[in-house]
Amino acid sequence: MTQKNLPHDEKGASAIEFALAAPAMLMFIIGTAQLGMLCMADAGLSSAVAEGARFASVYPTPTDETILARVNASAWGMQSARITAPTITRGTDASGNPYLDITMSYSAPLEFAFMRLSPITLTEVRRVFTQTAAAAPAANPTAPTTPTTPTTPTTPTTPTSSGTTTTPTSSGTTTTPTSSGTTTTPTSNGNGNSNGNSHNHGSGQGNSNGNSGH
Repeated sequence: MTQKNLPHDEKGASAIEFALAAPAMLMFIIGTAQLGMLCMADAGLSSAVAEGARFASVYPTPTDETILARVNASAWGMQSARITAPTITRGTDASGNPYLDITMSYSAPLEFAFMRLSPITLTEVRRVFTQTAAAAPAANPTAPTTPTTPTTPTTPTTPTSSGTTTTPTSSGTTTTPTSSGTTTTPTSNGNGNSNGNSHNHGSGQGNSNGNSGH
């Protein structure tokens, strides 16, 4: 029994090949688009939180409501319904420096042509150290003390080189010993040493030798 060769019919081969390759190609295209949207949402989330941190670093430090409004106004590339409201947490580090943490989240959807996956949650946290006011000066600063008036120095005594000091008085002389040497201080009207011989004769003569200090 002879077998007849069946004719080769190639019609519809391209449609079958496309049907086999189309799902994989669609998954690749849609996945690429979803990845791009995810990256754009992450960039917008990071930019919004960074803008809020920059705004919070100025002095004087804005209020929390003003900072949150700045963060929400700077958000882009995200669906507002999927944004988790940003929050601010204040604290102090180990060195006593005040800071605040700005936290914001976004639930990014993953939707493909034939299925929908669970959304991916993107979270951005940014810490910024706030500026504090300098310490105010004291209300009543201590008044400077009044400098004391220096006392008038006493006139130093002038020691003599050697001998004794002789001070004449009205009725004699006073001798004060010194370290060495002799110093004679005459008065304005006085004689330091007087030696004389007087004779009470009518024609007597007197000899007097003296030293008078002026």
